[in-house]
Amino acid sequence: MKAAIITIGDELLIGQTIDTNSAWMGAELSKSGFEVCRITSVHDRRDDIIYALNEASGKNRCCFDHRRPWSDKR
Repeated sequence: MKAAIITIGDELLIGQTIDTNSAWMGAELSKSGFEVCRITSVHDRRDDIIYALNEASGKNRCCFDHRRPWSDKR
């Protein structure tokens, strides 16, 4: 089954935070039988998140996003 991982956060895009979560999630999904086809990072903006989810969901059976609850900027 194909899967996509979407990381959300400006801190990832500007290099302030190194994205170790995607590596971990990719490894865990692979162990569970998923074929991880894409990892995408997007800004904390609603439109960017929706675009990434729509794009990934059209090509993959499962989409996963991960972010810290306290970094939710609406």
